[in-house]
Amino acid sequence: MADKSEKKKKSRVGSVIFRIVLIIIAGLTVGIGVFSWNASGLVGNQLPMPFGFGVSVVMSPSMEPVLHTNDLIFVTEQDSYELDDIVVYQEGKMLVIHRIVSIDGDKVTTKGDANNIADDPIPLDSIKAKLAFRIPFVGLVVKYLKTVPGTLLVLAIAIFLLYRSRQKERDADKEELEDIYQEIKRLRQQQEERAARAAASQTDDEMKSSADADDTDAKDGKTPEQNASENASETLEQETETPEEPAQAVQEQEVPA
Repeated sequence: MADKSEKKKKSRVGSVIFRIVLIIIAGLTVGIGVFSWNASGLVGNQLPMPFGFGVSVVMSPSMEPVLHTNDLIFVTEQDSYELDDIVVYQEGKMLVIHRIVSIDGDKVTTKGDANNIADDPIPLDSIKAKLAFRIPFVGLVVKYLKTVPGTLLVLAIAIFLLYRSRQKERDADKEELEDIYQEIKRLRQQQEERAARAAASQTDDEMKSSADADDTDAKDGKTPEQNASENASETLEQETETPEEPAQAVQEQEVPA
């Protein structure tokens, strides 16, 4: 019973941790989605970078074989940029992820590794960030999650998993209550069985005592009714003999007169 209670406690703690992690993931997904929609729709910023950190998706094969379409890239802001850095900048409403091939004062020229022609020069301060690392092909999922249907899907899955987790916890509580009820029922049944055995043992003792008394009477050659009659006769004789002694004493006192 103690082991089962300990397992129940661990399971409850695990469920709570699972729900907290699920809520955090869902909150981050929705928050990032809303932040991205506001940044791109209201401000026109295609790569919002809170705390100097950003996430984007490679949309073309211009940087192959280093970067592939639908790779998820993580970028960070830099105080300065150098030749051969893979950087991100915004051109109109589109993000470009290319390598720096030349720097001329405040002008920078970039080029895709798979392209034959370099890009037009851009101002140095238009560069948003430098590539930190990538996760291959995960960008396809991220692109979908940034859409309204993707965000709603994440919310629906999160709500369903939260409901299932809570339902399992309620079922476990019911099972625990049922176990407690069965344990109480078992203890009550054991108590009733002990009481029945005690009553049966007392009855056996009484029957044994009665049988011993019958055996004693049988050894005397008399029945229990005869013993009872003799006992009654002896008692009556004792009662009748006692009053004669005072009368004799009275007669002896009258003789001298």
